[in-house]
Amino acid sequence: MKTYDYRFDVNGIELTSAVSPCVWMYPDYPLQISVQFKGGGVAYLKNPQKTWSTTTEQDVIDLASTVKLQPCSRCSKPAYDPATVETNRGGLCESCFISDLDAKFQKLVKQEEEAVRRRDRSMRKKGYTHRVSGWVHPAMGEDMNMDWYFEGLPSKAQIEKALREAGSQVLNDYQEPIEI
Repeated sequence: MKTYDYRFDVNGIELTSAVSPCVWMYPDYPLQISVQFKGGGVAYLKNPQKTWSTTTEQDVIDLASTVKLQPCSRCSKPAYDPATVETNRGGLCESCFISDLDAKFQKLVKQEEEAVRRRDRSMRKKGYTHRVSGWVHPAMGEDMNMDWYFEGLPSKAQIEKALREAGSQVLNDYQEPIEI
């Protein structure tokens, strides 16, 4: 089997590229390569006119050589130039992108925790004392996370019954009951 890996230099920074596995796994998949530099994350480039059977090493080199770097719009570290490579970084370096992503995630976590606290308070007022969080694994379709409330500490059998009634094929994928 032919494989192509390529190392090249952009403004003094070594980038590596490799043909994505999907290209040789699926006969008519267009040429796609990954490009990466140390601390820079991964970006992808495609050539829809080429497939694995028609790709040469020079095609990979030509495609990889179109990648350009630019200073991060926030901190000036190297970042992919979005005009030259497919990336969701928006001109940010990997550190700044991950920092923004983490901040968004932490905000969502706080919102979810507050929503659970509000729901717990509401259920407590209705007489429930414990919450069990678990995953419902249906025979068909996607798994889903659910919460159940109980009046008193639930037994294993009660939790399994709740999972079964929700359509789960797995009856042990839950967290221990939490007193609310």
